[in-house]
Amino acid sequence: MINIALGGHEAAKPDDPMFTVPQMADVPHLAGRVSQQRLEDLQLFGFLVAVSSTGGNHPIAIEVPARDPPDRVLRWGGAAWGIELTELTLEDVRSELGPIRAAGRRLQAALRQSTEHEHLRGRPVTATVVKPEEFPRDIDAYIAAAVEILKVDKGAMSDVRLDLAQGMPTQLPNVGLYGDVGPFHLTTIGPPGPPGEIIVATNVASRIHRSEALAALDNRVKDKDVPGNDLLLTTCGLPDKFGYDCAVDTWIYELLAAALAEDATQFSYVPRHITAIALHRWPTDSGSR
Repeated sequence: MINIALGGHEAAKPDDPMFTVPQMADVPHLAGRVSQQRLEDLQLFGFLVAVSSTGGNHPIAIEVPARDPPDRVLRWGGAAWGIELTELTLEDVRSELGPIRAAGRRLQAALRQSTEHEHLRGRPVTATVVKPEEFPRDIDAYIAAAVEILKVDKGAMSDVRLDLAQGMPTQLPNVGLYGDVGPFHLTTIGPPGPPGEIIVATNVASRIHRSEALAALDNRVKDKDVPGNDLLLTTCGLPDKFGYDCAVDTWIYELLAAALAEDATQFSYVPRHITAIALHRWPTDSGSR
């Protein structure tokens, strides 16, 4: 999947860069629910791979302490560090988008439980939200309506074959187009999709500013600055407990990495216990300290 964004700044805020991320698909990266232990392992081992691949010292011993915090203890040579694991996600800077992603997953669960939507297997459904700021709190009726309208097999948009040599048609065929149901615009985009699976990808555009990302990291450092935590590992892009990852999370990392490269002292809070903060973009070897 290609992950793109448009960088820039608002005219009134030239010192606050931002990324505008176009309609992004909220799809699972890992199958099934993911335990907290597994997420922490993914986070920590991903970071250690990044450290080792860029020439850093690789801790050879990892311990799970009897008490939390810290989440892990790393040992290398005669030194030991208490490491606290945290992550920054879209919801940390754009909390209104969390309910949209959750609604898409609820729609997916309802379709998977149904016996009247077999035509959607291997044919991903996209539920696009054009105006996230107007997303309703009570979404139950719209999910039920979406389940009902998707009972009809309209094929998928990928089934349409256009001969552009003959010019664009005056009207596209109504294939894979289900129209608007409440805040959702529903389409089926066709294969490739996971064989035998019904997948709902919630599409929503997003805009994030550097100031929002910095404020989120500053608040997280403040929350985690307790005795026993020497190193705070902050990860962007880690899948959540349901196996989903979010494309915007990688752009949070890019904003933070650029800001910290310019000035690593941009925080209002000065930690008393944490001596180092590592920022990692999972699952790559990109990281900052």
